[in-house]
Amino acid sequence: MSELMPEPTAGLYVHIPFCLSKCRYCDFNSSPLAGRSGLAGAYLDALLEEIAARCRGRKISTVFAGGGTPTVLAEKELEKLIRGIFKNACIDKNAEFSCEANPGTLTAAKAKLLFELGVNRLSLGLQSTEAKILKVLGRVHSWPDFLKSYDFAGKAGFTNINVDLIFGVPGQTLFGLKRDICKVKELKPAHISIYNLILEEGTQMHADVKNGLYALPGEDLDADMYYMIKEMLETAGYVHYEISNFARPGKECRHNIIYWKAQDYIGTGAGASGKLGKERSDNIEDPEQYIVLIKKNKNAIIRSQKLSRKEELSETIFLGLRMLEGLSLTTFKERTGKDFFVLFEKEFKKLSGLELLKEENGFIKLTGKGLFLSNEVFVEFV
Repeated sequence: MSELMPEPTAGLYVHIPFCLSKCRYCDFNSSPLAGRSGLAGAYLDALLEEIAARCRGRKISTVFAGGGTPTVLAEKELEKLIRGIFKNACIDKNAEFSCEANPGTLTAAKAKLLFELGVNRLSLGLQSTEAKILKVLGRVHSWPDFLKSYDFAGKAGFTNINVDLIFGVPGQTLFGLKRDICKVKELKPAHISIYNLILEEGTQMHADVKNGLYALPGEDLDADMYYMIKEMLETAGYVHYEISNFARPGKECRHNIIYWKAQDYIGTGAGASGKLGKERSDNIEDPEQYIVLIKKNKNAIIRSQKLSRKEELSETIFLGLRMLEGLSLTTFKERTGKDFFVLFEKEFKKLSGLELLKEENGFIKLTGKGLFLSNEVFVEFV
């Protein structure tokens, strides 16, 4: 009698493309929900139908509901979403289930509802504690608003909470960022994500900087900020496990690690991307067109392509290098059938000579200098 094959596993990303207002730096697929009567309900119907179709035959090891802002949904809509995910996908009993939330949209009732329905990790978008920096970013909340949301989450039962911060914002100082980190550290969240502001074309922030309304901090200040962040959070007991992410031991984001280790994940919702094996897919971005396609085809994929060998090699390297543990030479050879140094001896010698890359205990890793200049490293392999 033959043994049953184990059920394939994957992460599940669920996109909610609605928010209160569009932030000035945001290039994600999101737009304000206000004034679009009935759209959220119709969108959730389509989304749950897609989840049922796309997740069939797979065990889901992690779920991440992001956006946009999932907590902009009304309580009944949030309940429909979370219950529907559990109903339409085979969620592992030990799954990490994350949900993004923004201050001003997370009420005590919503936090309690999410926790009771099975969400066990909350990601709160703070970005800064300074009113002037929040205004530059186009955020609609304040530091006191965030504290209320954080309190709601804790009282609801959440112990695994991530706080998002941004550095390198026009007008931000080293002292201001230090104050941000000190205030957040006092709350003792399980996880802190802190990203360097990237200007994306098509955003209001990109236009403002291009037109001279704002000026970005220079590279030297950016570097000072990054290394200060690293030192402060590591001293406070956080593990720096990915370029922009710090966690209490054991609280690393399991869903995002799936991305960085190039493992399988299913992307559902308008504009979501997914990767199964060597196949990458992208959904249509417009929520209304997404609804039409799901009703018609039960999927909204508009692009699907098989990764070329070159693309697979590049992706394995630059995603693996994002992790502080680095790229395993053994895993690289198992996945590609090739020795890393046979393929990339020239690139490694150049980058190690620039003190950006190193080999250590069977792993290729970014150096301390390489962490800040990671894009200069990645471009060598793309």
